[in-house]
Amino acid sequence: FRSGLAGISVLLTRPLADTEDLATTIESRGGIALRAPMIDIEPISPEAQRWPAPDADFTATVFTSKRAVEFGFAAWSRWLAGKPAHSVCAVGPGTAAALAEVGVTSVVVPASAFNSEGLLALEVLAEEQVRGRTIVIIKGRGGREGLTQALRARGAEVGEVECYVRRQAAVSIESLMA
Repeated sequence: FRSGLAGISVLLTRPLADTEDLATTIESRGGIALRAPMIDIEPISPEAQRWPAPDADFTATVFTSKRAVEFGFAAWSRWLAGKPAHSVCAVGPGTAAALAEVGVTSVVVPASAFNSEGLLALEVLAEEQVRGRTIVIIKGRGGREGLTQALRARGAEVGEVECYVRRQAAVSIESLMA
């Protein structure tokens, strides 16, 4: 940011929970933060989440976002009970920080590309590590399919657990213009 944002309006379209820190920073530098979330994020109840069979040859869990941790961690913890040690992967530092907040501190994170491609470059998700094993991906409904497809091409069984849904937010143009 420039040191001063006086007279500059910034339209923030992320969900409200994700914009407050940025909005505060903009306003502290004299800017105008226009909060206009374009999507809402809602949890899918743990009862409606579909988890892989409990006897799967399980090797890793991949959390694709902070929201995946927020809405999927409790059910994952229950599902994980009694399973052998495994790897936990996070798509980026924000997701790793969310995992640390709930007590998971041994997390594998890509070095630089914080996306599916970065995850696929991790040694723990290499073909020789995942072939014939189960990888659980905890994600939002309707997310990208590239990670799942690539892991299946490497011979992994992939269980996708959708724990939240994105919905179009009701945005009032009038409230933005006020």
